[in-house]
Amino acid sequence: MPRRRSAYPPVFDAFPSYRGGRTVEYNGYVWEFAPGHRLQNLWGFVPQHRWVAEDKVGRPLADGEHVHHLDGGRTNNHPDNLVVLSKSEHHKAHGAQTRERTLAKITEDQVRQALADHGGIKKAARSLEVSYQTLRNRFPELLTPYQRITPVKIEDPRDLDKILAAAQDPNKSYKDIAAEMHVAFSSVHQICKKHGVEWVKKSRAGRLRTKYRGQPTKRIRALGGSGSEPVSSQQP
Repeated sequence: MPRRRSAYPPVFDAFPSYRGGRTVEYNGYVWEFAPGHRLQNLWGFVPQHRWVAEDKVGRPLADGEHVHHLDGGRTNNHPDNLVVLSKSEHHKAHGAQTRERTLAKITEDQVRQALADHGGIKKAARSLEVSYQTLRNRFPELLTPYQRITPVKIEDPRDLDKILAAAQDPNKSYKDIAAEMHVAFSSVHQICKKHGVEWVKKSRAGRLRTKYRGQPTKRIRALGGSGSEPVSSQQP
C-alpha cells in the first residue's frame, strides 16, 4: 500500500481498524483508538503496527525492538507485512531497500565490456554514467586487473632486483618501470635512493625509440634516428 502524507486536521477512519476502534494517520503511521491499552498515547491512540506485531509474536515488544514494513508502506499493517527487528537490523533493512531502489541498473556484463572498451575504470564509469566508487563497491572483482597498486615499500626481493636492474638500463626510465610493475614512479625513485643506486638516465636513443613509431620525421632523420630503430652515433 503506498505511503500517504499526513494531513492536518487528521483524517479519521481512512484505514481499516484492527479491533474495531477509530483510526487516524499521523506521521505516516496508522493509529487506532484503544483507551487503556499499554501502548496508548495521551489521547488513547495506539500505533497500529506495533499492536498487530505484538499479537503476531505473542508477547509485548521490548523498548529496543522495531516493527519493519516489508513492502515499505507504513500504512499496510497486515500481519504478513510486519516483522519484528532490532534497531540495527531495522536500519540495515531500510538501507537494503534504498539501495535496491536507487542503484543504477547496470549488469556485470556491461561493466566488463565497458572496462574492455575503455581500458580504465574512470572512463568505463563515465561511459556507464555511474561513479567510480559505484563500480568499486559493486564489482570489485572485475576492477582488480585495472586498479593501480602503489605500495610505499616493495618487500619482494624479486621486485627489488627488477627495479635495481632497470636502474642501469639506458633504455628505461622511472616511468617505464613504474608502468611495467604498476607502482608509482616516485616509489621507484625512493627505493633507488634508499639502496644508494643512481638511476642511469634514459639515453636519447631510448627516448627517440619509444616516442616515435613507423617512419621517422625529417627532424629525427636529421638527428640520425629511424623512429622504430635505435639511434646510433656511428654513421654507416
